[in-house]
Amino acid sequence: MQQGKRRALAVLAAAAAASGEALASVTIDRCNIVNISSFTQDQHGTQFTITGLSGIAALPSQLPGGADQYVMVMDNSNKLVFITIICDDQGCITSAIVTGGLSLSETRDFEAIAVDAAAETVLLAEEGTPAIREYSLTTGAAVATISPPVIYSQRRANFGFESLTMSADGRTLWTCNEEALSTDGPLSTRSAGTWIRLQRFNRNEMSPSFVPTGQFAYRSAPIHGSNITGARSGVSELLLLDDGTLIAMERSFAFSLNGFFQSRFYELKVDEATDVGTFASINLGGLNPVNKVSLFTDSVNNMEGICLGRGLPGRSQSLIGVLDDGDPITVNSLVALRLTSPFCFADYNLDGGVDGGDVDSYFVDWAAGDSDADANSDGGIDGSDLAAFFTEWVNGGCS
Repeated sequence: MQQGKRRALAVLAAAAAASGEALASVTIDRCNIVNISSFTQDQHGTQFTITGLSGIAALPSQLPGGADQYVMVMDNSNKLVFITIICDDQGCITSAIVTGGLSLSETRDFEAIAVDAAAETVLLAEEGTPAIREYSLTTGAAVATISPPVIYSQRRANFGFESLTMSADGRTLWTCNEEALSTDGPLSTRSAGTWIRLQRFNRNEMSPSFVPTGQFAYRSAPIHGSNITGARSGVSELLLLDDGTLIAMERSFAFSLNGFFQSRFYELKVDEATDVGTFASINLGGLNPVNKVSLFTDSVNNMEGICLGRGLPGRSQSLIGVLDDGDPITVNSLVALRLTSPFCFADYNLDGGVDGGDVDSYFVDWAAGDSDADANSDGGIDGSDLAAFFTEWVNGGCS
């Protein structure tokens, strides 16, 4: 979503604020689930078992026939897995073929992945230390380590960094601990969630190193069912959209007739949250936490990672989730979801009506090649966008 779409959402957000309601700028729904292979080979020709998939990220190259390449990371290992995925116009996966693997120079508990296309590296959220570690995408050699603020040394075992997301320009990273640091209060229960510290890192053209630039308190939802061994409710992934919108995926594990696992997606409002980087504990109050708006709840099995896929018609984009088979009921699978913006092209000038003024405003942006005029969300500005715009305009509203 670019400038004009942000204006539209700002108008809607103002109306929602007047009524005391928070407004989500996107919607999410699920399309399908597909199983994938359990074996592949690394760069040396050595076969290995695909297991413990915990994160996925898109690679920049696209193949003929609408195919896209992704890379997945396995936890408690030194393995990456490459996969080619084809989605239809609804975002459903029609083909998912594992194409190979990469052995890294280190074995750690890697839980999430982001790709730095310019540097040809991957950044991995490592739960144990915790830290973010960078490796070559071609050789698997270690490149760099991004150390977080010292407060994260208070992480509880198996509740360190579970998530990682990078901005499209490669300058911003977000991660967080899965559940509360020991200094920040108890773990999640059936009656209460847990306090989490969202951590932002930035870098600029003058300095290639990421530095911490903000830390914010986030409260997870309670566990969704009865307590069992390993029960939890925390953040398993973060997703940063191109317009800066941050989405959290919480994972709850418990005994429930509706399923052992529950995945909850939230849009996060960070702008008015307190920077808690100097707080010894966020369990004592005196802060504004991150506001969150519920987007979607699903009961698929152990979904640990998610990433943005290709653009889809209708102002939508595919999301690809990955399931970790490290329990008796989950198998190696991908989940296809769809993220959609509710922006209405018919009222293009945001005056509350659909008339000739919208046509005039749209033509100005279309002629200038403004990305706001990408009515069919295919990444380009051409005649097909005119057709998509007039379809909505003639109908007098959003299609």
